Amino acid sequence: MASLFIRNSSGLVKRFSMFDLMVLNLANMSAGSALFLGVTPYVGGVAVLWMAALVTFLISLPLGLAYTLMSMQLPRTGGDYVWISRKLSPKLSVPVAVAMTFNMPTYFALTSYFWSSSFEQILLVMFKIDGLGQIPSLGAVATYLVAAIPFMFLVAINVRRPSAVSRLNTYLSIIACFAVAYGTLVLYLKGVSPLSHSFASTFSLVPRLNGQPGFSGTLEAVPLLSAFSFIWVFAGPAVAAEARDRKALKLNVLLSQLLTLALIGVPFYLMKGPVSSSLFYTGLYNFWTLAMYAAGPGAGWILAIGLIAWEILELSMGILVFSRYILAMALDRLLPELLGQINSRGSPVPAHLLDLLLTLSFLSVPLVSSVGVLALYDFLPLSLVYMGLVAIAATKFSGKAVKFAGALSLPLLSYLGWAVIMSPYLGLRGNLLWINLVYLVSLLGLGVSIYLRARVKCKKIGVQLDRIYREVPPS
Repeated sequence: MASLFIRNSSGLVKRFSMFDLMVLNLANMSAGSALFLGVTPYVGGVAVLWMAALVTFLISLPLGLAYTLMSMQLPRTGGDYVWISRKLSPKLSVPVAVAMTFNMPTYFALTSYFWSSSFEQILLVMFKIDGLGQIPSLGAVATYLVAAIPFMFLVAINVRRPSAVSRLNTYLSIIACFAVAYGTLVLYLKGVSPLSHSFASTFSLVPRLNGQPGFSGTLEAVPLLSAFSFIWVFAGPAVAAEARDRKALKLNVLLSQLLTLALIGVPFYLMKGPVSSSLFYTGLYNFWTLAMYAAGPGAGWILAIGLIAWEILELSMGILVFSRYILAMALDRLLPELLGQINSRGSPVPAHLLDLLLTLSFLSVPLVSSVGVLALYDFLPLSLVYMGLVAIAATKFSGKAVKFAGALSLPLLSYLGWAVIMSPYLGLRGNLLWINLVYLVSLLGLGVSIYLRARVKCKKIGVQLDRIYREVPPS
């Protein structure tokens, strides 16, 4: 049985198939959230969203190829953290990797908030079309609990039954993808335009168009889409050392990107008309709510369950992947050894508990600030810097293909970073500028302080931390 273990000090087991890795990537790219409230409330009807999805996909494609080739050459727990810390100077790469890792719970909080919002919207729409009347609005405490309890439940599963996580993710992904396909088919057969007019009338929505959809508005939607989809290709590679065989590493990222393009692009293509554009700003009108409305009484719950499955799948992925980064850093002596401990069931319990604490803290942000939801998008700029380092690291690998993919990713990621900075939706300009800068600088400061603390601590016991980063770990 010892051969099943990645390395004696970790206790992790090779349990992931290619399908398991694809599911993790699919959750990482968050098509469900992008179709819900991630994009449409902010674009004001001036974006051709299916085209924005295609542009974002093309921007991310070289990065996906680079991740695929690097994970095949160096399949390690922690994925890109191991790559950049070994191929680049640890003095630069490790603090950014720490900042990126502790930045992840911000995204988990955003996903949890969307789960809470989806729960309220599901009840609002389904009660209306089922003739059950109106529901009272959830208060701040109830909203927080609705968002927090599923996350706590998923952490408990990862702690108590880590072997069941892959099966849970598989079931959730099948339900979620089926719901998108079913909703898309219903919208196609019934026609979006008449449904949109009827939806607006039923829920007393007033159409409003801030301008005509065009290319510039389409490009402004790209940063919002990138906050959820296509560029997030690290989930499968982060657990690559737990893949059952090398075949599982070859296509999981690229196939996940293509499937995500279909899941996002086709529904947005159907909703490209002027009526949809004029209703997106309401927040209540989006793919999921319109598809529920189109499915009608009873059958609309299929879409509701699908949306719930998407949100839970995204959270489940995050819990699993975050723990692998923390574990890899603890095994490198960067973080306290306590965070690298695995229980008898093969679960990194301290890492999961740290994730729970951070996510529940960040989850309070939307409840105390009217701009808190957009503030949670602050994870994006730092993530793009991090991915830029990964692209540079790709140029240090052997093989022309991986070098080319890394080099091509750099200008594309640079463009995306510029688009984020200039975005009128993400809060990186205007009143939130200083708050965002403080947040990002604080994360980088945390990364630097953790790196320096680890160097000092290692030196006291006669270990040079930077020498650790000259050696490639066994897993």
